[in-house]
Amino acid sequence: VVADGCEENLATSEAACGACGTVCPSGFFCGAGVCDASLGIVQIASGGSESCAVRANGRLACWGNGNLRPVAVAGVTDALGADTGWNSRCVVRATGALSCVSGLTDAFQVAMGGYLLDGHGCALRSTGEVACWGENPEGQLGNGTTTNSLAIPVAVSGLSDAIHVAAGGAHTCAARATGQAVCWGYDYDGRLGDGRSGAGVRSTTPTLVLGLTDAIAVAASGGYVTTD
Repeated sequence: VVADGCEENLATSEAACGACGTVCPSGFFCGAGVCDASLGIVQIASGGSESCAVRANGRLACWGNGNLRPVAVAGVTDALGADTGWNSRCVVRATGALSCVSGLTDAFQVAMGGYLLDGHGCALRSTGEVACWGENPEGQLGNGTTTNSLAIPVAVSGLSDAIHVAAGGAHTCAARATGQAVCWGYDYDGRLGDGRSGAGVRSTTPTLVLGLTDAIAVAASGGYVTTD
């Protein structure tokens, strides 16, 4: 907040960009006190108690989790993508690294999931492989175990042609280059789409979602999955 009479940050506020009363037109954003269409939003991420927008200039603005309006995330100037999950946020940097975990240099999409204490995340790599980290009580990391890997991403077993990934409460899904979709983790309420369901039913490696041949993206939430 700038004590300038309008109590706005003149460098970043679309309501007072560069001067009090200067409102950026629709589709423009304020950067360095100038309204600029090139600062437009290229991705929205929402999960847990926070939402974020990735801007075309590589900057990230987030709201929620106590912030009543978008706030620029300090130090982020090269974001390619981002996602938010249960008390977590992760940014894909231009280098292919992630802000939330080390060990990857070729990530280009990230998905954050989890519920209560079972937070996990996954990254789609340029190779088509997927690497996951975090809590793993239901096999949501997809590496054939239920062992946690909190700080080190582990490879999802048998997946090398993924084009999109999504993380839910205790399950994860990916769209494949073939148009098929696969899911792994907790299968309660049929959230893996493999024809099974029930408490204690899980798959620790990717299992085929039935009947899909033209999926190009997936979305997962607490207990459901959708495809596009």
